[in-house]
Amino acid sequence: MKLQKIFVVLGPPGSGKGTQSELLAKFLGAPRIVLGDLIREFIQENSDEAHEAKARYDQGTPQPDAIASMLLDRKLKALADSGTVVFDTYPLSMGQAEDLDRIVEDIKIKDLRIVFLNVSEEEVVKRITIRGQGRSDDDPQIARHRYEEYEKRNILIKEHYKSKGELVEINGDQPIEDVHREIMQKLVISNQ
Repeated sequence: MKLQKIFVVLGPPGSGKGTQSELLAKFLGAPRIVLGDLIREFIQENSDEAHEAKARYDQGTPQPDAIASMLLDRKLKALADSGTVVFDTYPLSMGQAEDLDRIVEDIKIKDLRIVFLNVSEEEVVKRITIRGQGRSDDDPQIARHRYEEYEKRNILIKEHYKSKGELVEINGDQPIEDVHREIMQKLVISNQ
């Protein structure tokens, strides 16, 4: 079977996008692509580009859109016979969104759906501080800042996919099971 569908799960930090992308991939029996995993694999390679990416990674600097998109394109080509794939947290910028559009067109994907978990700032802060894993971003002020930065970056991505009819908005403030149920209901409706 040729790759025909891509489901992307996006949302602010603490929105549950990892959990929901995992549940969706499991439900569909589809591979799940996590950009962070692709980057961690890539920086183990022995090339100048990989060494440069590792230096950025070690400093906590985001990878350029070109690297992120190249890794995604490479992974999709490896999964060309999968039928459906689920992305977790890609695209993260308009440059990546434009790259994804190009990739979708190049490999002739018939159905792209951007599942966006809308979660209030208060809920994000609550979730991040409750998880209390001792991470530096578990602090409420840092969580608020990350939420605000995410919202600024992603308003354009949301509008882009909304204008193309590919955006599926989900109430991410709900319990995990209810979010998953809403995703399943809306994807069935939007895929008819």
